[in-house]
Amino acid sequence: MLLCAKDETDSTPARFMRLSAVAAIWKISNDPSLYIPICPRLFTDSECWFRRHVVELLEEIATPAALSALQERLGDIRFEVRQAAARAMAKVGFKN
Repeated sequence: MLLCAKDETDSTPARFMRLSAVAAIWKISNDPSLYIPICPRLFTDSECWFRRHVVELLEEIATPAALSALQERLGDIRFEVRQAAARAMAKVGFKN
């Protein structure tokens, strides 16, 4: 699964594979130290819908370990990604 999460193929199916792999890593391990380091690379994707889905996964997981990655998304060029990051940070308990 870690290899799937690290795949860099630029296609929609590959993007969904990466999202599924990161979600599976979380569901199987319940260990933020395995999936949080993958997120910064996933956030470099050119597709805003993909970055938003990564943020939404972090919102679902709701771990303080994700705050740094989420905080960086507050500077995303797309409003929907910034909005999702703010919502996820609130769920984790971050206060401005």
